[in-house]
Amino acid sequence: MDYQGEQDMELEALQAILMDDLIEYEGNLPSGWVAAGKTYKIVIAPDEEDGADSGEYPLKAELLFAHTPKYPEEPPSLKLRSVTGLSDSDLAEATAVLEEQVQANLGMAMIYTLMGAAKEWLQGRVNSGPVTDPEVERR
Repeated sequence: MDYQGEQDMELEALQAILMDDLIEYEGNLPSGWVAAGKTYKIVIAPDEEDGADSGEYPLKAELLFAHTPKYPEEPPSLKLRSVTGLSDSDLAEATAVLEEQVQANLGMAMIYTLMGAAKEWLQGRVNSGPVTDPEVERR
């Protein structure tokens, strides 16, 4: 398999779909991070309901990803981080969903699928009721 060719085609497709929402990440990488090339980030937010105030459910996550040397036959490097409103337990739950998707999609380009799964998880979290910021709760 031409891993580099597969990775390049996936990045091209993601750039066409996401445009400015696909950002090359230049910050500190998590320990143990494996990357065959650049690391990217995508900010993920739930879809706004018609007429809903976007500030009503302040949930946003950031998905960091990088292709590993033999991706898509091996998992990409992934890290889900809270931008607003997600606790560590929320992130652990969402990360578990992403890991299930990774296993189900090995052998295929999967970043867009993972992004969709994270967005769907966030939407489900929003639909379960108002969210309180865990930082505000601690005060």
